[in-house]
Amino acid sequence: MFVSMSAGFWHSADLLRWEYRATSKLPALDYAPDVREVDGALCISASRKRDNCPFFRSVDPLADDFVEITPGTFPFWDPNLFQDDDGAVYLYWGCDNFTPLYGARLSDTFEQIGEPMPLIGADVATHGWEQVGEDHVTTPTRPDQEQLLARLEGKPYIEGAWMTKHQDTYYLQYAAPATQLNTYADGYYTAPSPLGPFEYSLDSPFSSKPGGFITGAGHG
Repeated sequence: MFVSMSAGFWHSADLLRWEYRATSKLPALDYAPDVREVDGALCISASRKRDNCPFFRSVDPLADDFVEITPGTFPFWDPNLFQDDDGAVYLYWGCDNFTPLYGARLSDTFEQIGEPMPLIGADVATHGWEQVGEDHVTTPTRPDQEQLLARLEGKPYIEGAWMTKHQDTYYLQYAAPATQLNTYADGYYTAPSPLGPFEYSLDSPFSSKPGGFITGAGHG
C-alpha cells in the first residue's frame, strides 16, 4: 500500500496486519501515488503540480530494489498507468475543475508519445451527481463550506482516473465533484480503444454514498 508523502510503503500478507517499510529510493513528499503492474514489475509514479514526475520500477519491493525508469518529462496529478493486452502502456491523469482528464501512450522509457489527448470533462447539466455542494446544494450549508464552494466557482473536480479493460471495452473511471464533499462519487465512460472516443455510462455514479462520517465514496 503506497500512500502520499510516506517515504515508504506498507506490506501485508493477510490484509489484517500491516508492516511499514521505509525507502530512500522513492520521493518522500510526492502525492497521490499510482502503482500498477507492467511487464511483471511494479511501476510507481506520483503527483507533482509543477515539476516533472518520475517513474520507478521494482520486482521485489521488500528488498528495496526501486530503480528510476525516467526522471519524467512533464508534471501530472492523480496518475494511472495501464498496460494493454498488446503490451502498450498508457498514462491517464488529471485533477482539476477547469481542465479535463488526459491520456497519452508512453514509450518503453515511459516518456510521452505525442501530445496528450483530452478525454473527459465535467458535464453538470447532464450529470447531476457532478454538481458541487453538500448534498448537491450549491449554497453553503455549513460555515466551513463557504471557502470551498467559492474556490470551486460551481465547477466540479474531475479526477482519480482508473482504466480497466474487459473483453474489448475500455472503462475509464473517474471521481467527482470534490473529495471534501459528502457527494464524492465514482462514474465511468467506455470506449473501443484506450484513448477513446469515450461515451458516458448512464450507470454512473456506480459508487456513491452521500452523507455519513466519510466524505463520499469517490476516488476508487
